[in-house]
This record gives sequence, structure tokens and C-alpha cells, in this order.
Amino acid sequence: MIINYIKNQKEHHKTVSFEEEYRQFIIESGGTIDERFFLKD
Repeated sequence: MIINYIKNQKEHHKTVSFEEEYRQFIIESGGTIDERFFLKD
């Protein structure tokens, strides 16, 4: 599973940004998002 994730990472990040994926990971793991740690546009 991890190997396939790494192999497909470049294609995956064409549609989902790293920040979006990281935010989803935090939420799915039961964490809270602290906006101080994210860059502002």
C-alpha cells in the first residue's frame, strides 16, 4: 500500500495539494488543525 502511494504521489498531487492531504490526515487521526502552522496566501 505504501509503495503504491509513493509511486502515484506525483499524479495524486496534481489534483490534491499536500496541504489538503495533510489537513485530511490530521482530521482523520482525531487531531485539531491549528492555523498558526499553515502558510497564508
